[in-house]
Amino acid sequence: MKKPKGTPLAAVEPGDYVDVDPGDDIKVTALVPVEPPHDDTILRVPVRRLDPDMPLPSYQTAGAAGLDLIARKQVHIEGNAWAVIPTGLSVEIPHGYVGFVCSRSGMAAKRGMFVLNAPGIIDSDYTMGEVQVILYNPGTVHTINRGDRIAQFLIMPVARVELVEGTVARETERGSNGLGSTGV
Repeated sequence: MKKPKGTPLAAVEPGDYVDVDPGDDIKVTALVPVEPPHDDTILRVPVRRLDPDMPLPSYQTAGAAGLDLIARKQVHIEGNAWAVIPTGLSVEIPHGYVGFVCSRSGMAAKRGMFVLNAPGIIDSDYTMGEVQVILYNPGTVHTINRGDRIAQFLIMPVARVELVEGTVARETERGSNGLGSTGV
């Protein structure tokens, strides 16, 4: 059965088609219940404020994935240039996790500015240094003020792998078609 865009998940069953965008329907093959997180699932991460007057990064909404990183000092960024902006935060990423510094959608949409090396990676063995954001400004000169939210910070599990040399033999429909092979 075809369901209109915005149909609540409670009204969708496997086999239904859901209208996502005009002319773009998705067939529902399974519904997987998701348990809400419990307080015991919160990862507690040690941090140190390098500037006691700066607030800690925080989530802006209950469903936000990233904590907003804040500029510790005012920085002027010329057009077509980047700047390294300190956050006043030192963090101890637990072993088995990685920190990602990602662009904020508001900075990109409203000012055209984004994290240049997105995502910036903070390894678990980088424990004493200040978290900094490399912000790129493709437009005209812009000032980042102390206290501005400049990037998002996510901490996620990361798998250590061992590369095993040999033949990559698994056949797929895509095969070796890379860069741009599925469209723009």
